[in-house]
Amino acid sequence: MYTKRSDSSSLKRIFEPRSIAVVGVSSEGFGFGRGILLSLKKIGFDGALYPVNPRGGAVDGLNIYENVDAIPSTIDLGIIAVPAHLVP
Repeated sequence: MYTKRSDSSSLKRIFEPRSIAVVGVSSEGFGFGRGILLSLKKIGFDGALYPVNPRGGAVDGLNIYENVDAIPSTIDLGIIAVPAHLVP
């Protein structure tokens, strides 16, 4: 049985992220990933947003990174918004 307790600061990056990568955002059409990205902007998320798609491009004034490794800073939270068969 696991009994170690953590303080709430260990969850801060999940509940109060300073940066979010959204994997599966496309510059073409309005898919699930783009919907998440737009919702984050609409609710006033004031941290860094990093859309990710292997095709790259741009969406809503943000560069789309071809992969998570290309993002130039630390990511606090990642949202995977692609079909299950595309997730390794």
